[in-house]
Amino acid sequence: MKTSYFAKYKNGDGAISIATYPPRYLRGKIVSYPPLAPQFNFRIPYDEYVVKYQEQLSKLDPQKVWDDLHQLANGAEPVLLCYEAPPFDKVNFCHRFMAAEWLEKELGAKIIEWTPNTYQYKDWK
Repeated sequence: MKTSYFAKYKNGDGAISIATYPPRYLRGKIVSYPPLAPQFNFRIPYDEYVVKYQEQLSKLDPQKVWDDLHQLANGAEPVLLCYEAPPFDKVNFCHRFMAAEWLEKELGAKIIEWTPNTYQYKDWK
């Protein structure tokens, strides 16, 4: 599994929006996963955002989320997408990394930011 943002990840394979609203140009062309989209007013200070998003994640079953995301990716590697582009700080921050950290902590998964050189190929043996 990887993370990225809409403006960068143009491949489309495994793309899953975890934004509250995906970009208009992608609506109908991209699958969304609402349980990972912020379910609160996300225009709040970083410290408050972290608390609210962690509360939201704590109500989810991480294994179910993992399984759902892989099913939605339809055989491709899931790539969780939102709007924000790095670099990140307490003004420009991103929930995709919070979701990835939660999955890593709960499931021991390794989730990195997608770049054109981080394609994950299946073992064909």
